[in-house]
Amino acid sequence: MNISGEFTVNAPRQKVWETLNDVEALGSMIPGAKGLREVGPDEYAASMDLGIGPIRTSFNGKVKISDRVEPSSYRLSIEGDSRHGWMKGTGSVELEETSEESTLVKADGEVQTGGMIARVGQRMLPGISKQMMQTFFKNVEKHAGQR
Repeated sequence: MNISGEFTVNAPRQKVWETLNDVEALGSMIPGAKGLREVGPDEYAASMDLGIGPIRTSFNGKVKISDRVEPSSYRLSIEGDSRHGWMKGTGSVELEETSEESTLVKADGEVQTGGMIARVGQRMLPGISKQMMQTFFKNVEKHAGQR
C-alpha cells in the first residue's frame, strides 16, 4: 500500500527539520506511540497502540533513519510485530521552504501488512494512515512552533 501526502507546516524549515530529528519529540507526536528509544546510530525501538476497525493491538518494532540531507530530506524504514499481525515499510520525507515561516513537507512511502490486520483492516488502512499523518504533522507544527 502506498502512503503519501503533502502538508504545509507553519514554521521555518530549520525548525521543522530539528523537530523531525528530535527523538523525544517524535515519540510524543506519533499517534498511538509510547515513545522511541535509541538502540543504535539512527536506529530506534518503538512501541505503538493501534486500532484498525475492531482490532486493537500493540506493535513493537524498529525505526531506522538513513540518507539524511540536512535540512531537506531523509529516508526511513519501519518494521513491527503484534499478536494480530505485522507491518514493514519504507518512506521518504522532503522539506521544502515555501517562505520564511512556512515549510511544505512531502511524505511518500510503501507499507506492507500481514496477519489479521491485513485480512480484516485492509480497506480501512488507507484512511487510517491518512488521518494519522494529518495528526502527526499538526503535532509537528505545534512542536516546531515551540522551538
